[in-house]
Amino acid sequence: TLMISVGLGFVSPWLILGLGFLAGCGFALNDPAWHASVGDILHKRDIPAAVTLMSVGYNIVRSVGPALGGVILAVFGPLAAFALAAVSDLAP
Repeated sequence: TLMISVGLGFVSPWLILGLGFLAGCGFALNDPAWHASVGDILHKRDIPAAVTLMSVGYNIVRSVGPALGGVILAVFGPLAAFALAAVSDLAP
């Protein structure tokens, strides 16, 4: 939605704020369920390693993602940045 809005020139701060709020609500509902499912998927002995791996991956993405996004935004512009974000959400 944001990619299409930027491409058509209809982007506004309120649109970005509203879509960011909706995305945050989705994460707030998804993340606890995702973390709770680890106990259902793995054997009890593997849970500490899985939690560590999830934490490391999350922190790496949280550190590298904004920097990489800033480079993509500066070099290619906002439409490319939002398009890449949309495509990355489709990946399995």
